[in-house]
Amino acid sequence: MKLFGNQKIPLYIKIIVGAMAALLILLLCLLSTDAGTNSDFGDHVRILDVGQSDCILITSGTQAALIDTSTGYNAGNVVRKLREYGVKNLDAMIITHPHSDHIGGAGYILSKIKVNNVVASSVAPSDDDDKQEFELFLSAVYDKNIPFYEPIPGMVVKIGNFDL
Repeated sequence: MKLFGNQKIPLYIKIIVGAMAALLILLLCLLSTDAGTNSDFGDHVRILDVGQSDCILITSGTQAALIDTSTGYNAGNVVRKLREYGVKNLDAMIITHPHSDHIGGAGYILSKIKVNNVVASSVAPSDDDDKQEFELFLSAVYDKNIPFYEPIPGMVVKIGNFDL
């Protein structure tokens, strides 16, 4: 290999450049393979202050669950908080009841964070605004083909060391 006319590149330069290229490729591979996996969180229950209403983030080991999703207006704040805590996917999204301040952010969150399971009632609320939010939520769940579970007495959702 020639460099600038008739000069040859010394072998040690070729080795250094090759090693640097290999290191760069390895670094890029390591950074790109972690895109959908949570890190080890430890055991935490966090009340997320995201505006008008709250939601609860439970993390244990590499698992995470979100209880309620706030309003649609505050959904961006929820996603920011989840990312702030390193949550790349949720093992469960649990909706306590289908009022818009508990379910309103679900559609947006489902579009931004991978959710493996949803636990919620399939009974629509009577209020028209809540009913519309509920239908948007169910649509997002079914469009993404996320397993949906209706809560029943005695049901336990296991998130790491926590039984919910």
